[in-house]
Amino acid sequence: MHYLKEFVNFLSDPRITFTVLAGGLFFVFPPNDWFEKWNARLKIPFLWTNKGAVTVFALMTLFFLIGLADENCSLILTKPDNVPIAGLAFLTYFFLWLAMKQAVENDAKLASGMKPTEIHDPKDKVLVWPDLVYIEFISLILCTAFLIVWSIYLPAPVEEPANLTLSPNPAKAPWYFLGLQELLVY
Repeated sequence: MHYLKEFVNFLSDPRITFTVLAGGLFFVFPPNDWFEKWNARLKIPFLWTNKGAVTVFALMTLFFLIGLADENCSLILTKPDNVPIAGLAFLTYFFLWLAMKQAVENDAKLASGMKPTEIHDPKDKVLVWPDLVYIEFISLILCTAFLIVWSIYLPAPVEEPANLTLSPNPAKAPWYFLGLQELLVY
């Protein structure tokens, strides 16, 4: 496990990762037509199929399960503050997969001379009241129930009351500045 962590740490260095990804991408495909060549070579890329999505989700789950075997990674992943970040990794790929799958389907429809999915008949209307309001109300109830259950099972880490004479070391910014703070480290 130690050698695997050292190898991943080496590859995760931004200087190495950016050089390999950007240099490899622009070496194989010139910047002006890399997407067209990539798309023409792969009619339906494997990642945007249902089997590809299941494969990626399985690999991501395996990655997190292997990470839980490490003591430090387990402490980080199971901390209540970090559970949404781990879930965000899965949600990010899910929505990317959904968008790209719909894009591939629309490209196939356009190539066969059909209309894309987004073009609807003007007669096909959905009224705000009651249709949309009911859907939003049901979504509100489901999200509230989910957040209540989540707050019961993953209690928020409550620290001591604020003390103006004692600042924590290291001082951490709010979560929405976390990316900016990490960039400052590099």
